[in-house]
Amino acid sequence: MPNISSTMNAKLSHFLSLFISHSRNIFTPQHYHHTVQGPKMHAAIVNAWGSPPTYTTVPDLPAPSQSQIRLRVLAAGIHRLVLSRASGKHYTSTTLPHHPGVDGVGEDPTTGQRYYFASLQSGSFSEFVNIERHFVAKLPDNADPVTAAAFMNPIMSSWMALSARAAPQKPGFTVAILGATSASGRVAVDVVRSKGAGRVIGIARNEAALAEMPLDERIVLKPETDWSKLGEVDVVLDYVYGDAAAGLLKALPKSEREVQYIHIGSVSRDETMMLPGAILRGKRVALRGAGPGSWTMQAYAKELGGMVEIAAKLERKGVAVEAFKDVETAWGKARVGGDRIVFVSDDVAKDA
Repeated sequence: MPNISSTMNAKLSHFLSLFISHSRNIFTPQHYHHTVQGPKMHAAIVNAWGSPPTYTTVPDLPAPSQSQIRLRVLAAGIHRLVLSRASGKHYTSTTLPHHPGVDGVGEDPTTGQRYYFASLQSGSFSEFVNIERHFVAKLPDNADPVTAAAFMNPIMSSWMALSARAAPQKPGFTVAILGATSASGRVAVDVVRSKGAGRVIGIARNEAALAEMPLDERIVLKPETDWSKLGEVDVVLDYVYGDAAAGLLKALPKSEREVQYIHIGSVSRDETMMLPGAILRGKRVALRGAGPGSWTMQAYAKELGGMVEIAAKLERKGVAVEAFKDVETAWGKARVGGDRIVFVSDDVAKDA
């Protein structure tokens, strides 16, 4: 049996290097010292890998370039990626001090217009950011900045999988979401419906959580999973990997349809899958991965507007709001399976 690894470090590192070459959105560690002189702003800084960030003062930003926009940060979420990078264990963690955050919602101080922004290089937990304009998207007037900050990162996973990694699908296509009760899996239901899916199958271990979701079929993962409700599918979005993914692929019926299997995450923490070669020879299955290393910056920037539209329609559920200034004490509240933590500016905190 071939051992299929889920790691895409080389491609992702290449993507991030390209992103960084196009981005000067905050500051680098060289921009500040222990004694800050001149104009200042507040930011969260990690001074030791694995330790909570400290809310401190740093030098003010330089003037934005012609290709950039300056935003006052209103909200930024602690995603799994943010925690991993701040621990020093992620392969994109570079040097200390580290400025956490990968995205957020900000406001143009000159116009009051609000935007979602992506900030992979230098973080988003600060009062202000300078962002390349192709990495921002306007928020609708009725959009909740906290909800957008909480869920744009999970939305990205399934949206980019379908937009950049799957073959075009006809309206009414069938999607199976492996890991449907995860944060990304839950919003994937909204994403695939917006893309025209007619039948959505949720697969997870938590039977009670599956029962509460707007799904057409539910499959509960067990030591001996009953796959009888699976049927023919067009797309598999996999947030679990490992044995569960192998079991799903084995259970797929033979069909004239080509199944687009897309690996997105590994909530099982199993980074390998033992897949019998007979499955690849005997079924029409296309295996792909979806992540920043598998699609281009240009493709990502093109899709930002559509992702923001989804975020604007979501309800704020399972989200906890904390003030930026309380980042050190609130950091420890972020955990897998708990509420998504979103840090907000003082004015947003008053209305939250």
